[in-house]
Amino acid sequence: MRYWWLLVIIVLGYAVFSFWRRSRQLSWQARSLAKKLDKLARQQPRDAKGETSFLRRIYQLIQDSLITNDVAETYKLLDLLKLAYGEGCIRPDEPIHLMTLAVSLVRQEKTDLAAALLDAYRNMLRRLPVESSVMAAEQLLVIGTVAAREKQPFLATKAAEILFAMLEKVEWTTHRPDSVIAVIRSLKVLGGYALRRQDTEFFREMTTRFAVFVIAKPHSIIVDEILAALSVWMHRILQTDNETLFAVLADFVLHLADRRALQDESIERLLREWHNLAGVVSLNPKSKLAAAVVGHILELGKRTENVANWTLAVSCAAKLAKLAVDQSGSQQAFPLIYPLLDAGRKFLLAELKFGENVRSAFRQKALFILVKECISLFNFAARQQMLATIYDVAGEFYQYWSGDPARAISCKSAKKFFQLLLLYWKQTRGLLPKKKLPADLPLMDPLLFSETDINRMVFLDSKTLKLDDAI
Repeated sequence: MRYWWLLVIIVLGYAVFSFWRRSRQLSWQARSLAKKLDKLARQQPRDAKGETSFLRRIYQLIQDSLITNDVAETYKLLDLLKLAYGEGCIRPDEPIHLMTLAVSLVRQEKTDLAAALLDAYRNMLRRLPVESSVMAAEQLLVIGTVAAREKQPFLATKAAEILFAMLEKVEWTTHRPDSVIAVIRSLKVLGGYALRRQDTEFFREMTTRFAVFVIAKPHSIIVDEILAALSVWMHRILQTDNETLFAVLADFVLHLADRRALQDESIERLLREWHNLAGVVSLNPKSKLAAAVVGHILELGKRTENVANWTLAVSCAAKLAKLAVDQSGSQQAFPLIYPLLDAGRKFLLAELKFGENVRSAFRQKALFILVKECISLFNFAARQQMLATIYDVAGEFYQYWSGDPARAISCKSAKKFFQLLLLYWKQTRGLLPKKKLPADLPLMDPLLFSETDINRMVFLDSKTLKLDDAI
C-alpha cells in the first residue's frame, strides 16, 4: 500500500515539475500575457496598476528572449507589445522605456529587431497623450543619434520618418508649440548627422518633406525653427565643402521662397546669417563652395523681387568678393566676383529685351543697385593694385571671363555689361562730359550700345553722356 502512495507522490511531483518547467518557457509566458492583455482591454474602468504590471512583464520577457537569443519569440513579444499599445496600455513615461530597449538593440547590432520596435513606437504615438509629445520626440532623437553613431543609417532614417509623421499630424488646436519645436529640433540634429555622413539621399528626402510641411503650415514658430536648422546645416556643409549637399539645401530654400513660405523678414535674416557663415569660406581660395554661396545669395535676393532684400543680397555678395580680393588678389577671387557680374549681365539682357513689358520696375532698380556695387568693387580692386585704374580692372576681369571656355558663350553680353559699368562710371565720376574714355580700351570697341539702349537705362543721362565721346 505504501508503494502506491509513493507512486502517487512521484507522479504528482513530476506533474508539478513539468508545469513549473513549462511555465518558465517564453512561449507559455507570452500566451499567458496575451490572455492577460485581453482581460485588461475589456476592463472598465481601466486598471492602471494592472497595465503597468503587464508592460513591466513584457519588457522583462523581451530581455529574456534576447539573452537566450530566441529571435522568433522576440518578434512575437514585440507584436504583443504593439497590440498592447493599440489597446491603450501606455505608461506616462513609456517613450523612455522604448528608447532604452531600442538603444540596447542598436548597440547589439540587432537592426531588424530595432526596426520592429520602432514600428511599435508608431503604435504608441497614436495613443500617447499630447503632453508627452515632447518626451516622445526627444527619445526618438536619442534612438536616431545612437543609430547614426553606430553606423546604422537605416534606423536613423526610420526614426526621422516617425518624427515627420508626428509633424504631419500636428493640429494647432490640440498640440502645444513646444511639442512642434521639439520635433523640428530633433530633425535638425538628425539632419546634421546625415550631413556628417554625407548621405545625400537621406538629406534630400528630409528637405523635401520639410518643404511640404512648411508650405502647408507656414506658422511663425515653425519658420523660426526651420531658419535655425538651415544655419546649422549650412555650417556643416561649408565644413565638408560638399557641392551636392549644398545644391540640395539651396534648392530647398529657393523652393520655400518661391512658394512664399518665407516672409521678407525671414529672408533678410537668412541672408545675413549665410553671409556671416560664408565669410570664412571666401578666404579659402581652394573652396569649391565659396562661389556657389555668393551665387545662391544673389539668387535668393532676386527670387523675392523685394528691393530691400535684393540690396542686402548684393551688398553681402560684394563684401564676400572684396574679402576674397583683399586676401588672395583679383585673379584668385574672380570666381566670387563672377556671380555679381553674371547677375548684372542677365538683368541687362532682360531689360534690353523686354523693356517695360515684364517686371520693369524691379528689374531697373535691381540693375542699378548691381551697377553701383560693381563699380565700388572695381574701385576696391584698383586700390588693391595701387597703380591700376578702373579701366585696368575692367579689362582684367573681362580677360578672366573670356579666358574661361565655359563662359565663352556669354562673352558678348558680358562685354555689354562691362561697357554699361564704364559708361555709368564716366557719367558719375565728376569729370567734364568732353573727357573721353581711353581710346585703347578694348572693352569699348566696338560699342554695343545704341541710343535706344541708352534711353532704356533710366539711370544713364543721355544728354550728358554722348556715345561719340565714349570711344
